[in-house]
Amino acid sequence: MNIFITGASKGIGRELVKLLVKNGHTVWGVARRDDLLYTLEKEIGKDHFFHTQCDVGNIKDVLETMRFIRKRSFHPDVVILNAAIYMQDLTPHYSHRFMTEVFTTNLFGALFWVEMFLPLVLARRSGHFIAISSTSAFRPDPGSLSLPASKAALSMAFRSLRLRYESSKIIFSTIHFGPVATSISPKYVSPIGRPKYPFVLTAAAAAKDIAKVIRERRSHDYFFPVLTTLIFRLTLFLPDNFFARVSRFLKKSPG
Repeated sequence: MNIFITGASKGIGRELVKLLVKNGHTVWGVARRDDLLYTLEKEIGKDHFFHTQCDVGNIKDVLETMRFIRKRSFHPDVVILNAAIYMQDLTPHYSHRFMTEVFTTNLFGALFWVEMFLPLVLARRSGHFIAISSTSAFRPDPGSLSLPASKAALSMAFRSLRLRYESSKIIFSTIHFGPVATSISPKYVSPIGRPKYPFVLTAAAAAKDIAKVIRERRSHDYFFPVLTTLIFRLTLFLPDNFFARVSRFLKKSPG
């Protein structure tokens, strides 16, 4: 299959590119860091990996990337909207500039690709869009207003798209990850680069979960890891301040 991935230069995106190319797929990855994309190309080769430097929040970059994609006649079977940023926009107080920047990347930087690729997949009557969301869409973050708000908006947008196109063969999947040890969430990463807590996924494990969703091809909401996110969802009735205290306690516990 041909697979398009945003945020491909590091973290989950990087591990996913490596896994998919290893499994015989052809991948087109985009990211802001061109140097990291070339480093990845050197590692996995360029026979099945194309890439473009692209800030998904910059419309000019997106349109230029689409021009390259059309020129190469790359028609993606799967579009994975993975790019995201995290900012502590509530420290020392609310920053609207940070809020706007996060929404531009996390929400609009995903939905603009839907607009770009949707006519193609509708004409072909086949296609799979996957939004990488987070369990933060269901709980506030005392350090960031923008991350949970942007992920909640992305999840709801995909629910609407799923409903709108339910009679077609166009698939809209949303993956809600619990904590993953990546640079976007340094608080979950140990000094040696491993997950800091037992309930935190590695980027490689998260990539394997996305690969499962690609194989299943279902319009569905997914939650990974299954057990810990199930427990998380069962506790959504708890008040936010109580849940936050419990979470802080668990992070302090040895494990």
